[in-house]
Amino acid sequence: MWSGGSWQQEEAEGFYRFLVAGGGYEHYKSKLYVQWIDHGSDTVAPKVIRTIEIKQLNDNPLYAFNLPRCIGGWECNSIEISATHSYELTKHKFKISFTGIDLPHQFRTLH
Repeated sequence: MWSGGSWQQEEAEGFYRFLVAGGGYEHYKSKLYVQWIDHGSDTVAPKVIRTIEIKQLNDNPLYAFNLPRCIGGWECNSIEISATHSYELTKHKFKISFTGIDLPHQFRTLH
């Protein structure tokens, strides 16, 4: 799990986090999920507002993902994530950008 970035939508605000879930015996594969978390307060615990999977990468789970790296400025609304193809052992990088509590508005394969 990696937490970072901030989001704001109408009166709500918080941070998001990436979850990498995986397994495998001979060929490790993982899936990538994003959660939007409400900050909470001194008296209210943080709350998961929404969870999505990154379907562009999860539909055919052939990657072992590393943890993301922030590339979107102080608010960290863009991340870069590296992955290794589980069978070919080739290295790949993907860029994912967000606005508010919404699906990624930009998804791009860097190489």
